[in-house]
Amino acid sequence: MPICGNCDYKNPKDAEFCKKCGARLKGDEDPFVGTIIEKRYEVLEKIAEGGMGTIYKAHDKRLDITVALKILHPELARNKKFLSRFENEAKTVAKLRHENIVLVNDTGPVRDTYFISMDYVDGDDLVEIINDRGLLSIDEAFSIASQVAEGLAYAHSKGILHRDIKPANIIIDRSGKAVITDFGISKALGEKGQTTTGTSIGTPEYMSLEQIKGKKLDGRTDIYSLGVVLYEMLTGKSPFRSDTGVSAIAKILSEEAEPIESLRPDIPGWALGLLERVMEKDREKRIETADEFITVIKKESEKETKTSEPKPRKADKSKAPTAPDLIKKKRKDKVQELKLKLKTQKHAFPRNRKLVIAALSILIVIGISIALFPLVHTCSSMKSVDDYDELKSGLYRVMIKDKWGYADDKKVMVGEGFFHIIIEPRFDEAGDFIDGIAVVKMGDKYGYIDRRGYFIADPRFDKAENFSEGLAEVMIGDKYGYIDKTGKYVAEPKFDFIGDFIDGIARVKINNKYGYIDKTGKCIAETKFDFIGDFIDGIAKVKINDKYGYIDKTGKYIAEPRFDFIGDFINGIARVKINDKYGYIDKTWKYIVIPRFDKASDFEGGRAKVESGGKWWYIDQTGELIKGECHSTESSALGYLSGPGDSCKFRVPVSRKENKQSPIRFTCENKSEDFWIRFIHSGGKETKYSLKKYTSFSAWDSSGYVNILIYSNSGSGDWKCNW
Repeated sequence: MPICGNCDYKNPKDAEFCKKCGARLKGDEDPFVGTIIEKRYEVLEKIAEGGMGTIYKAHDKRLDITVALKILHPELARNKKFLSRFENEAKTVAKLRHENIVLVNDTGPVRDTYFISMDYVDGDDLVEIINDRGLLSIDEAFSIASQVAEGLAYAHSKGILHRDIKPANIIIDRSGKAVITDFGISKALGEKGQTTTGTSIGTPEYMSLEQIKGKKLDGRTDIYSLGVVLYEMLTGKSPFRSDTGVSAIAKILSEEAEPIESLRPDIPGWALGLLERVMEKDREKRIETADEFITVIKKESEKETKTSEPKPRKADKSKAPTAPDLIKKKRKDKVQELKLKLKTQKHAFPRNRKLVIAALSILIVIGISIALFPLVHTCSSMKSVDDYDELKSGLYRVMIKDKWGYADDKKVMVGEGFFHIIIEPRFDEAGDFIDGIAVVKMGDKYGYIDRRGYFIADPRFDKAENFSEGLAEVMIGDKYGYIDKTGKYVAEPKFDFIGDFIDGIARVKINNKYGYIDKTGKCIAETKFDFIGDFIDGIAKVKINDKYGYIDKTGKYIAEPRFDFIGDFINGIARVKINDKYGYIDKTWKYIVIPRFDKASDFEGGRAKVESGGKWWYIDQTGELIKGECHSTESSALGYLSGPGDSCKFRVPVSRKENKQSPIRFTCENKSEDFWIRFIHSGGKETKYSLKKYTSFSAWDSSGYVNILIYSNSGSGDWKCNW
């Protein structure tokens, strides 16, 4: 049932507005879209989703302006550490008032989480712009970088670092103004206790060397990150982009960025020198302040204009370093050498075991521990585990201190319990990855993660099944629903029962009434039936008020419930019963046999057995009586009698004189049927017997044969004779 975001009142399922406060209730696609928060913010649409929360476009009813609401992911709100970071973001950014920094207006609780209200910036982030255009002009790239530097210079003057400058956190509005967003991991200069030694917070490929090593930071770390963003704007690619955070850090530690002049030969000499200075890994050689960065751009851009031919840069040791010297090259370092050996090592020989330990020691000493955004719980490190088992997906489930995580197939020294961890052990239960998604449990709740460790559905379910055909069954409380692979509800948990999707349709139950939904969650038949069957060949049996009928996949009645009984369609025909009489219908719902029989069987082989007034017959699919048939061989005969008066005749070889050692045996389908046989001898003599009493006979005739007539006084059925 919809819960009002304004007053938390639980509304009826079909309510559009809250029955208590009148606020518009949530939309189908998102738990907040369409709701009103704090009686002030009307949530209009979802804009984006990041590591800490989801961004919404909203209308501030009090100020009559459009704002952006950042709502913390509920699972993070339960984590005191991340909640502290979220509140820190609000307090930090609220101090900043600059045209190149997004403004924070308000913060507060909402349901089981928290929100921040910010100015809405109508534009695109640099990720979208670079993806769309490939690379930017030199003038535009340096203009954007200069504006970002203006915002950073102001923030630094207030003692605040950003520490996560990257294209995703820079928005260009419709007028071309650059605005910095997401000071979510900022740190007030001089504030203590927020970061421990050896821990780095940020996005690896944009992090400075000192940030990676967990050293004390100053404004130069943001300058370096801005240089990497500038490089990406000019070339269309990040200089240290990698598949994982650890591999990006390895590149920063051991490699130089590809010379930009080889990718962008039209870059002016002054611009090349400036870029090299801001991307200098040694911060003592880096430009010291954002103001200095801005001054150089303003000064040099007035002197030089962009030309179509590349300009040779002047040798200026104060601005641009020469090619890396041999000492720096050698120092670039044993860490990379050890890592490369570790990466290629597949067997644990004693000599290499020492190498592994040495490599691990070096990595620990230089402080490489990544605290990425909270939903990215991936890592890449060798660790000793307490327990493990191999999964069908090719990964390993590993346990450390009673928590489960995942390792890939790059295991090292398995016999000694070392594994290459890719998702940190933090789960109480961890399932295998099926279709790229695994069920995990934290506390007493289940959720879903992908192979990167991202939650696609945070742990909030009391029961969670594996995905099948793109959907997974979940349960909250005692109610069932379905989610898709994005974590969105296809069917919200409101059902007492929910069946598997068969041919795209599932049975559901609410308050002892059944209905149907499709894979989009759309109701194709409301929950009003006392009984429903699965769809077979596009048709399903339903029951309401003790009467049966059929519906199609659109939920329309093929036959309205009016039958006391209705069978399955077999070869296009189904038995029905009205007023204690049986008949037959086809799939167009036309009667092929009007209900008039006391009993009836399904059609098989083109015939069905029916009974009326105590007498049985066979009928065909038009309802006509079928005459009996008889087939005989040298040692047997078989057939059926369709009803009273029906008969079959055949000849049986017998002894020419009395011989009781060769009996003739009959087998009837139903002992209650009134079947008789007559023996007709060559002299005209006849004897008759009831098959209710006798099934074995002795017969002889001087001719060597006897004619047998089997007939029905009442009833119908199969018979068989052997001799």
